Amino acid sequence: RRHGLTEQVRFWGFVKDMGNFYRALDILIHPALEEPFGLAPIEAQACGVAVVAFRFQGSAEVFGEDSAWLCPPGDINELINAVQRLINDEDMRQDLIARGYVNALRFAPAPFFTKLERIYQDILG
Repeated sequence: RRHGLTEQVRFWGFVKDMGNFYRALDILIHPALEEPFGLAPIEAQACGVAVVAFRFQGSAEVFGEDSAWLCPPGDINELINAVQRLINDEDMRQDLIARGYVNALRFAPAPFFTKLERIYQDILG
């Protein structure tokens, strides 16, 4: 409320159909400070949603430098700024969506599990 986002932000409880839920979003805010692999942001990217998150080792590895808007850890003002900019700049948001979709493809099940299997085979000899 303090930052004028009450018309743009909704908090949802349990959601059964995540695909339709993600596709209804404009932006997914993922404010985790530690998470080795955030499935929700990757799923959102695969559904064409811009992602705003905090930068930490796990998010930097999952998103690289350009597929999500990564804010300094715990910097709420930067998180708010990112959301406001993406709400107000459709071209910027669409660009982030396109880069996010490409990023999500890296984690598609078939190629991902093929790579994982190769790693296990290399380890096991």
